Amino acid sequence: MSAESTFTRSAIKYLRCPVERVQIIENSGAFELSAIKDGVIILLALWSGPSVIAIAHYTSTLADPELELDPEIPVYIGDIDTLTNDQAPILSPRGTCGVGEAAFFKNGVSEANMVGMNQQVKFVETWRSLFG
Repeated sequence: MSAESTFTRSAIKYLRCPVERVQIIENSGAFELSAIKDGVIILLALWSGPSVIAIAHYTSTLADPELELDPEIPVYIGDIDTLTNDQAPILSPRGTCGVGEAAFFKNGVSEANMVGMNQQVKFVETWRSLFG
């Protein structure tokens, strides 16, 4: 068995930023949301075209030097299929559908959520409003 799971290999394939810019969470259920002070979790559903497109869109903003998004703010890519029943409503209050859910944390609290493709502008606006 290789060191990287199928989820990790697939997530890397869909990124539009350097892989070093994100932390890939293979088992979201084992990840402690309380460990996030400031950061963003983007949920990836490998079985969903809209989710794959959303990952590409969100991570393209991270790679754009003109946007100047703080590289010190952690970004996590989590497997939507491994979320627990406790995590899902925090990360996506409207429900997890596999269409590009993202949750922004500030001071350990989920402050903003978004769903869907073509959300690059909202992603950047939310990032700047929370992290500067």
